[in-house]
Amino acid sequence: MYDTYGRELLNERLSLTLTDLRIQSYLYNKEIAEEVFVLYLKFDIWMRIFFDDGVLFIKEGPEEPLMNLENESDADEFEYPFIDSINEKYPIDKVLNKSFVGFTVSQGFDLYLDFQGGHQMKISQEVTSPGWFGRTTLEIK
Repeated sequence: MYDTYGRELLNERLSLTLTDLRIQSYLYNKEIAEEVFVLYLKFDIWMRIFFDDGVLFIKEGPEEPLMNLENESDADEFEYPFIDSINEKYPIDKVLNKSFVGFTVSQGFDLYLDFQGGHQMKISQEVTSPGWFGRTTLEIK
C-alpha cells in the first residue's frame, strides 16, 4: 500500500455493529469496468472505502450512499450502479449485524475487516505490474 487515509475512522467504529453494506460498481459504456468500485459500510454513520492507484481511502459519509449516479458526455457514458442481490455473490449476512472487532492494512494492497464470530471482509486492489493497478476485489468469509 502506498498510503492509507482515514484509519482513524475505522478505529472509532471498533465494537460498533455493521448495520448495512452496499457495493457500488463502475460501468463504462455499459460494460463493467469495476464490479467493486466503492464499498459503503454503515455503523453509526455511513463510510465509504475505495482504492485509487494503490492508495486506500476510508472516508465518512455521505448521509446516504449516492444511488446510481450517471454521467453522459458526447463520447462516453459512465454509470455507478449498486449491485443488486449482492448476497448471491457476496455473503454479506456473515458480517451484517455483527460487531466490528478489528482491522489490518497489509503491506500489500489489502484491507482486512474483522467481525464477531471470526468473520472477515477482505478488500484488495490487484497489482497488474509494479506501479500499475487493476480491479478492486471483495471477499467475505
